[in-house]
Amino acid sequence: MSSPCGCGTCASCGGEGSVPRAPVGDAFHFRHTAIRDRMLRAIAGARIDGARPLAGLTTRATDDPAIALIDAHAASLHILSWYSARLAADGSILAGKDRDALVRLAGLIGYIPRPALSATTTLAFTVDFTPGAPTEVRIAKGSKIASVPRQDELPQIFETDAELTAYAAWNALRPQGPTAPVAANADILCVQGVGTAAKVGDLVAAPLTDDAGDPRQWRVGRIHSIERISDPLVDGAPFTRLRLAQRRTIDGSADAAQANVGRVALLGQPASPFGSTAPDIRAMTDEIKCAFGARPGSVAADEWAKRCQPDLVTEWAEFLVGTAGDFSGKKGEERRKIDLDAVYPAAVQGRVCLLTPPQDVMIDGDTPRETMALVHHAEERARSDFLLSAKISQITLDEAELDPDNGASVAHLVRSLAIAIETESLKLYRPPIDISLPVTGDMLEIDGVAALPPGRRVILTGQCWQGAANIAGEVTSEVATIASATVANGRTTLRFERPVVARFRSTRLRVLGNSIGASHGETPMQGAEIIGSGDAARRSQRLALKAKPLSHVPAATPRGYAPAIEARVAGRAYRDVPTLADRGEDEHVFTLRLDGEGASTLQFAGRLPTGLHNITALYRTGAGRAGNLDPGRLTMAMVPVAGISAIDNPVRAEGGSEPEDIGALRQAAPQSVRTLDRIVSLSDHEAFAASYRGVGKALATELYLGMRSFVCLTIATSDLLPPSAGSEIVTGLDAELKRAAVPGRQVRIEGFDLLHPSIRLALSVDVDLVRADVEAAVRKRIADCFGAARRPFARGLHRSEILAEAQMVEGVIAAQIRQFTLGSGQPPESEGRLLCPAPSVDQATGTVLRAGLLAVRGEDIGFEELVP
Repeated sequence: MSSPCGCGTCASCGGEGSVPRAPVGDAFHFRHTAIRDRMLRAIAGARIDGARPLAGLTTRATDDPAIALIDAHAASLHILSWYSARLAADGSILAGKDRDALVRLAGLIGYIPRPALSATTTLAFTVDFTPGAPTEVRIAKGSKIASVPRQDELPQIFETDAELTAYAAWNALRPQGPTAPVAANADILCVQGVGTAAKVGDLVAAPLTDDAGDPRQWRVGRIHSIERISDPLVDGAPFTRLRLAQRRTIDGSADAAQANVGRVALLGQPASPFGSTAPDIRAMTDEIKCAFGARPGSVAADEWAKRCQPDLVTEWAEFLVGTAGDFSGKKGEERRKIDLDAVYPAAVQGRVCLLTPPQDVMIDGDTPRETMALVHHAEERARSDFLLSAKISQITLDEAELDPDNGASVAHLVRSLAIAIETESLKLYRPPIDISLPVTGDMLEIDGVAALPPGRRVILTGQCWQGAANIAGEVTSEVATIASATVANGRTTLRFERPVVARFRSTRLRVLGNSIGASHGETPMQGAEIIGSGDAARRSQRLALKAKPLSHVPAATPRGYAPAIEARVAGRAYRDVPTLADRGEDEHVFTLRLDGEGASTLQFAGRLPTGLHNITALYRTGAGRAGNLDPGRLTMAMVPVAGISAIDNPVRAEGGSEPEDIGALRQAAPQSVRTLDRIVSLSDHEAFAASYRGVGKALATELYLGMRSFVCLTIATSDLLPPSAGSEIVTGLDAELKRAAVPGRQVRIEGFDLLHPSIRLALSVDVDLVRADVEAAVRKRIADCFGAARRPFARGLHRSEILAEAQMVEGVIAAQIRQFTLGSGQPPESEGRLLCPAPSVDQATGTVLRAGLLAVRGEDIGFEELVP
């Protein structure tokens, strides 16, 4: 049995525990002085064959040779312990501080640290539409577009990902939305343009266009006022607003209404039937009365033929609206002809005229109706009748009631019938009505013909729909991809590959058809770089690239990116693969390795053909968060393109990130072996999403819509912002999730709401310190501890957490929280804690209510003096 050691904890000492042992990396236990002190304390107890030869060594003076030897030995043990601790740390992914060692350690489980990634966006090109400019412009792949730098910034260069053919007609397509109809109670008519000759007092008329009205009816009125304005809802389109007086709704012929659909008739030429200015026959001589007067109805025809009674004559014979001759003997269109009182050049075929009888006139118990008719034919003639002789216009109407035996006819109203002839046809302007678009998420109807090819990228941009037409929402943009474009009846129906998330005000929505993807990075102007010479005597040659960092752009891979490089050996293209393991010597592949400083090295499989400078690489450089630009920043073409007048990025450039640091590497490497490109559990979804390009944070939640469950995956971009609607990050991640997840598992990717609390602290500060410096230190510590980078989704924030961090700052004697609130519309403080919403489902509408991210910013923290 072994003798007790005196520790009191091991089995030999009668204890039940194990001997305490300091960790290898315990700097306090293995420091020089600690080792020396332990050795000095052991001098008196050192035994050799039961004797204590060092019992007489009682001095502890540092200049004593024995003590100096012990001190030197302690120093050597300290150095050995430091290297042992370093070796132990480098062998642990959780404790190592050498990035190169961690990269190699992670490589043992097949994990490759994420390099600097390029941001991506979608650019919109505007083709110059001035007269003489080309209507079609080709934009080459790799065209360089630069940002306009702000103060202390450098311009960031993006390159287009594919070739684009831009058309002037596709610059900004307008949706086909509802417009204000011409209704039976309309008091305003609008016409396009501002060059109309209409003036106050003129008659105007337009066919009704609302569904409730009769399509043969017209809205008629006299112009009371004229306003020439620009419509802010349609890019300032000029139009003229005609406010009407004496307005009414009348009937007309079907042909007249059909011929004037979408038009407003300016009835600027007044006219009268022939004979309206004839002298009163009652003032004529008896001879004229008997020769040209009309037989009274009270006298029989045979009696009148025998003896004329001039005193009974009150009107001219056949004094009717129409043409000369007995109406009963007329056939066909002769019954619809009207002789006017003069020659009217405005009376031409295809125009309309308004026949207006006097009000409150009744003929045989019937009231003649005001009507609108279409002129089928017009000609100049000479007519002599009723003691009148003149050149006149004779018009043939498509529909007119001129039968004198019909009480509703206007035939007897020669002197009182007013005829208004159309002098100008104005194009009706129907002001747009605001609705929410798209009505269905994956379809949108466009005004005009726009045969956008499948696969073409477009940007929907405009004001968000806020639930009412008169509420202006913030401007937003969303990228969509065309699945099909169907043209019919002068309109185009666009179908998108994925439903559009945003809802826009129809009057503000524009579809930018000349759009193309672009990514951060620049290809050298000189083209491919010669990186070396092939040597068939060497296997797996390694060659370094001169420039750095190498751009990594979106690709259909599990992690969502690939290097932007094209390597060739003797003109033959080699492709990039993750590893050369199990690759044959005859395969034309290479693998890429990055060092800690961002330099890239290519290693080729097998043996390369011998040649001088026969290995080239065409690649792009530039990546990182500097490429994450706000909308409207990318506007400058490095090489101007003829025919392009403007360039813009309506959507934010996102997804750019720096190389994975040590902290991210420690977290990501172990997670990589949890999924192995297969996704089952919620934590698998989170780990897979967190490793994807451009994703900075992820949360997977199982939700239920009725009885059906689905996974709601909440993500933030590398800038810790919600992803843009239609973002490539979302679409690419969704595609990879479908490939790797359990078949039939539904996953919905959502953004989040960023919540910032307002905090006001009352501090008591050490009087020997500068209060402003202490407040700045408190603000920085709280912002660092509770910023977006450190906070998970859907986690609340407690008062005690804020106070604990504030008290950790040197100089803070006491602290109290005087204000602890979120913005309007957010839940109030509950039991000393601000709540943060988790993802949920509105069962009534099926809408996913997004998670929140409660993060503290420095500017949201205020201070005041803490007084007793």
